[in-house]
Amino acid sequence: MNLQKAGFLNKFFRFVIYLGLTTVTGLFSAGASAQTYPSKPMRIIVPFAAGGSTDILARTIASHLEKRYGVPVVVENRPGGATVIGASVVAKAIPDAHTLLLASDTTYAINPYVLKNTTFDPIKELAPVSVIGNAPNWIVVAANSPLRTFDDFVKAVKENPGKISTSVNSIGGQVHLVLDAWAKRNKLDLTIVPYQGVAKAVPDLLGGNLNAICDVVGGTARFVEDGKMRGLAIFQATPSDLVNVPSYTESGQKDLDIVTSFVMFTTAGSSQASIDKVSAEINSILKEPDVAAKLRALAISPIGLNPTQTSAFILRENARFKKIIEETGFKL
Repeated sequence: MNLQKAGFLNKFFRFVIYLGLTTVTGLFSAGASAQTYPSKPMRIIVPFAAGGSTDILARTIASHLEKRYGVPVVVENRPGGATVIGASVVAKAIPDAHTLLLASDTTYAINPYVLKNTTFDPIKELAPVSVIGNAPNWIVVAANSPLRTFDDFVKAVKENPGKISTSVNSIGGQVHLVLDAWAKRNKLDLTIVPYQGVAKAVPDLLGGNLNAICDVVGGTARFVEDGKMRGLAIFQATPSDLVNVPSYTESGQKDLDIVTSFVMFTTAGSSQASIDKVSAEINSILKEPDVAAKLRALAISPIGLNPTQTSAFILRENARFKKIIEETGFKL
């Protein structure tokens, strides 16, 4: 064997050993990351005001994570900016999966197409953790409202152009977009008022400054149960077994299906091992009897997808809303 060939083989074997060590080190680091996670207090950022379904759901998950992990899990409400304010907190956090975001379709499927001037890219800057659940939306009025049915509501809008108002949970959100498209399609002059969370809309509805609230069922269900509000219709094609309210289709209306998906994210660049660990923990929490009961009270159907499934879901929803927004031409 000549010296040149021997030198080549020596370099080749050293390269193979280097690759082996790099692979082992990477595997060890991933394993160590998962074993030590979480290593400090955690946060769940809610991009909506306190008191709504997203907030209640986040606090339910947080309390169970605290018990399981033995570290504080704090829920922080960061409403505003069509959820960008709260989502940006998570996007800019240290990528260690200790800061989570409980968001809706507004964040990952709508904002990319309706916000004109934003450098925030949820698909690139957020890492999917789990699809927590789905919730139908509905329209409610104050108990003393003369509107008894969804037919009454539609008739009132037709007879009083621009004078009948309804709140939505955020500007440019799914409810806002679908309602706006429905109103335009039916040549209805409906005044849609975005609020930073349903909790801020409730006083206006009960005080007579607002005619209706359109939101996830869980956001106002307790007021209906207490007799302070009345549900007119649920925004899905068939009645729900969660509430005794007719479908909007019974009024002869079309294209008002509005189902909110609650999705958990963390900061992009976080260890996949840590993401997988917290995803599995959250999905296990969703099966706890008291959590299942809480979700049912919020009219949320638990799902619990892993990160890979969640990523696929997000991309599908992103494509679906791109089409809807192109049809409506909505821009912020």
